[in-house]
Amino acid sequence: MCFLERKSAFALVPFLMIISKHNTMMKEKFKHLLGKTRREIVEEIGDGFNFPHNEIWTYEVGKTWIGRRIILSIRFKNKKASEIAFYKSFKKC
Repeated sequence: MCFLERKSAFALVPFLMIISKHNTMMKEKFKHLLGKTRREIVEEIGDGFNFPHNEIWTYEVGKTWIGRRIILSIRFKNKKASEIAFYKSFKKC
């Protein structure tokens, strides 16, 4: 029997809401970067060892209690930030 089959769906809902709420809060904190150029982002949060001409830049913005890094990923289109995303990893940026 699968783990999810043994647990009721109701028991999993609070955990899923916490994950969703955390990602939403992080996106709200960095959404002002959308539409900015690479130079403006470097002035605001630093270079972060990103190659200037890459389409995707990454920044480490925090850590979880277990030590996983929270990484901000910024995608550029037409020399402006078009998308931000977060992911967690034990690896460095």
